[in-house]
Amino acid sequence: MVHSLIRANGGMRKSKPKYVIGIDKVGRAAPKGRASRLAGAKAKRTPRKYVIGIDEVGRGALAGPVVVAAVCFPTKLRVRNAELGALKDSKKLSPKARERWLEHFKTVPEILSRTARVYPRKIEKINISQAANRAATSALERVIESVFASRTKKHSNILQNVRMFKSMPGTNYSNILKNIRIDIFLDGGLYLTNKINPSINFLRHGSRQAGRMIVKTIIRGDEKIAAIKIASIIAKVQRDKYMKKLSRKYPRYDFEMHKGYGTKMHRRAIRKHGPSEVHRLTFLKKSHRIANSK
Repeated sequence: MVHSLIRANGGMRKSKPKYVIGIDKVGRAAPKGRASRLAGAKAKRTPRKYVIGIDEVGRGALAGPVVVAAVCFPTKLRVRNAELGALKDSKKLSPKARERWLEHFKTVPEILSRTARVYPRKIEKINISQAANRAATSALERVIESVFASRTKKHSNILQNVRMFKSMPGTNYSNILKNIRIDIFLDGGLYLTNKINPSINFLRHGSRQAGRMIVKTIIRGDEKIAAIKIASIIAKVQRDKYMKKLSRKYPRYDFEMHKGYGTKMHRRAIRKHGPSEVHRLTFLKKSHRIANSK
C-alpha cells in the first residue's frame, strides 16, 4: 500500500491509498495450443526413419516382363508371423507360402508397396540390365509418391498430398524431406537410372547422402534385409500371376508351369511352335548360340 501527502487549504492531509497488485503462476500446464507447438517443434527435430527395399523377378526368363517391387515401411517395424515362420527371400519359399506372406503384408498398414514392369520389346531394345534398372527407378518413384499421398495415420503427417507437389514443377524434395530419412536398398545388380523423376533427381546410387535419402545396392540383399525380402515376394507373386494369365492366351507354351524360364519343357515348345509375341527374341538367339556351342 502506498500513501501520498498533498497540500490542501494550507494544511497537509493523506490521499486515498493506492494499491499495486502483482500476479504470477507456478506449476500450471501450458495452454493447449502452445503445448502442441512445442511438441511439434520437438518432433521436427527428430527425423522419421523409413526403409525401402527393391528387388526384381524375371531377369533371366525367356518370355514375359521383368517385374520390380519397391516396399517402404518405418525402420522400427518388425515384420513377423508366428504361423509362417521366418521371413525369407521368395526363392526359398513355396508358391503357397509366398501367397500367405503376401496376404499377411496386406494386413499391415505400415507396409506400402508398388511395382513396375518392362516388357519384352523394350528389353530387346535396351537390354535386360537397363530394363531392370528402369523398372527399379519407376517402382521407387511410385512407392515414394504413395508414402507422400497416403492418408493413413502412420504416413499422413509426413508430407501433404503428393498432388500439391505435382502441381509445382521443379519442387526440390530435399527441402521438404528435412524431417524424414529414407534408406533405400536395392538387391544384387539393381541400380537407379539417371532418368529419374525431376522432383526427386537428387537421388543417386552410392553411399553418399542425397538430401535425406541414402541409396545402396547390396549384394545378396534378399538374404540380409527384410524390406528386400518382402519386395522379392511381392514381385514374384505378381509376375507368376501375370505368367499364368499369359498361359491362357498362349496355351501351347505352358507358361503356368515354368513362368517363362528356360526349362526343357519350354524349349521344346519353342522349337515346336516357334516364339510367341511375349518371348524375348534376343534371349532366344543367345540361348540358341549357347546350345549349338556345346
